Amino acid sequence: MKLPQTLLLSASLALSLHATTITELFDALKHNPTVKLDELAIKSAQIGHDTVAAQLYPKVDALLGYEHYNSPTNLLPVPPNKIMPMVQDASIPQPFVTNMTEAGVTASMPIFVKSLFTMLKKTDALRISAQKRKRLQFLQKEALLLGADAQWIYLKNLLHALDFKEHSLRTSLKTVNLKVKNGRAPESQRFKLLEALDQITLSRNEIKINIENLKATIYELTGMNLKEPVSLKRSGDITTESLFALEPLQAKERADALELKATREKLYPSLVAGGKYFYKEGDAYNNGKDVDEHYGSYGIYLKVPLFDKSRYAQIDQAKLRHQKSRMQIKKSERELQAKATRLKATLPLLEHSLEAAKKSAQNQKRLLRIAKVSFKNASMTEEEYLRYEDAYQHALAKVYGFEAQKWQTLAQLAVLYGNNLKGIVQ
Repeated sequence: MKLPQTLLLSASLALSLHATTITELFDALKHNPTVKLDELAIKSAQIGHDTVAAQLYPKVDALLGYEHYNSPTNLLPVPPNKIMPMVQDASIPQPFVTNMTEAGVTASMPIFVKSLFTMLKKTDALRISAQKRKRLQFLQKEALLLGADAQWIYLKNLLHALDFKEHSLRTSLKTVNLKVKNGRAPESQRFKLLEALDQITLSRNEIKINIENLKATIYELTGMNLKEPVSLKRSGDITTESLFALEPLQAKERADALELKATREKLYPSLVAGGKYFYKEGDAYNNGKDVDEHYGSYGIYLKVPLFDKSRYAQIDQAKLRHQKSRMQIKKSERELQAKATRLKATLPLLEHSLEAAKKSAQNQKRLLRIAKVSFKNASMTEEEYLRYEDAYQHALAKVYGFEAQKWQTLAQLAVLYGNNLKGIVQ
């Protein structure tokens, strides 16, 4: 027997609603554009390291030039043993010209510049900071995703509670309508139930608006349009060895300390090697004949900075940045430690409250059943009956609310201690 087409469509839709898991959502986070931007930040830090390392390599430049002088100028320094034959014999072109063309190569290389080696360590620290910051921001996105899904589950359950309340009120409304029709109840009882039903409609619409906001958040994080929230189940524990959330700041503070050290080291002497080679050509001033010379040199130089006011200002700026980094770490460490202590103390309390709320909801459900019978038998006023309806709904809301808070607290703890939620929730 073939199933109707609508039934087949409904079955396939139901399967699609449950096809996505929280693990798949966590995997989809890796393709978030902001995650790609964090990867570029790491590449930028690596380029910064390569830029400093490049300063340790030789620099070689080629030079082509043409120069005009208002009086004859030597192509190169002339040794004393060559100048006398030139002066005595006018046929010998002397290396003095007014128009000179030249081609050459210059090269230089640092042999020892202390600040460069310290700057390399600084760029390493910045790269580590960028890597840790990328991981921290990814964990924060995981927590945001888990929180949005848990909040969606909470709101969905609230809708179910409202549906139950609406069904209960409409059942009571049928009884009241009969009583009003037979003259055994005032018209006001019917109006009060209708007003309660209108309030349910308003609450339902408000919840649906909040759900749309959560769906938009999940889409922004994962690029996935969900029709229903995914189920959540705890599958692992959180390790609380050290506050990972503090590590990006610690790496940044180390980078600032190394920058301060490197800035001070710029006042140290440095040892560099250099060399140059030129070929120069022109018309000799004494007889107009073509003259060309080769000219080159190499050497090792000790550079000792004597006075540069701007460098002392740079040291002061680097010192201030380092002080700010240290103060930021102290401030953040106290805040994060306080938050971690609060969350670790809150989590078992939420779990205990959740169990108590479930028992309370069961009791309120039993009381509501009794209240409905009492109201039907006219042994209870309408106001008292409606209070039992509200009490049961509030009890359910507490159950769902504690459940959502438990997941959100777990997610925040995972971020603080650098735990990947993918191994804790499934």
